[in-house]
Amino acid sequence: MGKLKYVGVAFLAVVALSLVLYGIFKPDLSFVMDWGKNDNPSTQQEAADQMTNTASAESSQQSDAGESEEENTTAEGEAGTEEYVEEVDMDLSLGDFIAQMHSFYNNTLGYGGYKSIDDQKQREQARKVLSYLQGQDSYEEIEWSDIESIQAHAQTALAKMDPSSDDDPTQSLLYLHRYFHDLDVGLNDYDAAEKIWGVTKTVGKGN
Repeated sequence: MGKLKYVGVAFLAVVALSLVLYGIFKPDLSFVMDWGKNDNPSTQQEAADQMTNTASAESSQQSDAGESEEENTTAEGEAGTEEYVEEVDMDLSLGDFIAQMHSFYNNTLGYGGYKSIDDQKQREQARKVLSYLQGQDSYEEIEWSDIESIQAHAQTALAKMDPSSDDDPTQSLLYLHRYFHDLDVGLNDYDAAEKIWGVTKTVGKGN
């Protein structure tokens, strides 16, 4: 018990001494609260201005990049939607018109061309086919049912090539090619190919 009493007294003495020393040599901890603060107003303003300038520069760079990207997209869009123009003279004879259409479909659908159809080009041509046929007063020796079939295939191809459609126009375009092929053989004695598709009443099955 005696030893515990002395230990207790010693402990209290140490605590009391510590409090006295703390009161005499009280440390200034205000620097902790001010850590990272800049007491110079002009320096603070310079830092704020620098941040503002940096943000403005970044915003300007992003804006320039956006405009450049938009210009590229627009240019590409214009290049991809150029109208395909192949003149079709409304005063052409029916035979010459058929030869011209046959040549067009040979060049765009023949030799595997039908596997990669240019919708824009084919739409323009289908419109020309319809426009020419509707503007004629006489179809000479071509059976009327063949004219009707060509118009029907052209209209079907146009509908399937509409941007809102998911239908495949290949079959209708191939039929247009075959009609003009057979009529070119029948009316113009086209002899570059021996084959007759036999799709027209005008030419029939051929030889």
